[in-house]
Amino acid sequence: DIIESNFYYGCIADIQGDYTAAITYINKAIDQTQKNDDSIPPKFYALRGKIYEQYGHNTKALTDFNTSLSISKEHHNIAGEVIAESSIAKIHRKTKQYHDALELHKKGYQISETTDLISNYTRNSIIMGLAETYLKIKQLDSALVYLDKGLKESVLTKDDEAESYFYTY
Repeated sequence: DIIESNFYYGCIADIQGDYTAAITYINKAIDQTQKNDDSIPPKFYALRGKIYEQYGHNTKALTDFNTSLSISKEHHNIAGEVIAESSIAKIHRKTKQYHDALELHKKGYQISETTDLISNYTRNSIIMGLAETYLKIKQLDSALVYLDKGLKESVLTKDDEAESYFYTY
């Protein structure tokens, strides 16, 4: 319970924009898990990677996203794999490695088409990543295809935040 509480405190601190506290809580959760000889859930590394990415520490973020991916693969956690690869794709896009970003987003999109293990939120995020990447490489027709898909799906799933982003793009 203490480990999970630290994880959720980290989530709350992240939402509040207190990244230092968020990292502190997540590190506590990881340390406590290691002390108990438990396997560390991939979501711990995914959250810490997200926080590092928000700080602009792309190398640390990439390390945590890759760790999350590795753990997810080891435990056959498809949703964890897709989330980790989507996060890695975002780093690739930021570092102008558009081809790599596109490959990972396409893979995640294909998986989200064939399973219900991927949440609507994650699927909308993947579609947004595809659209953003196509915009970056100036393939506007492809970007519009995914923006239209994303807009329709975000309305259908009542994801107001994603809907607002799709309209903005």
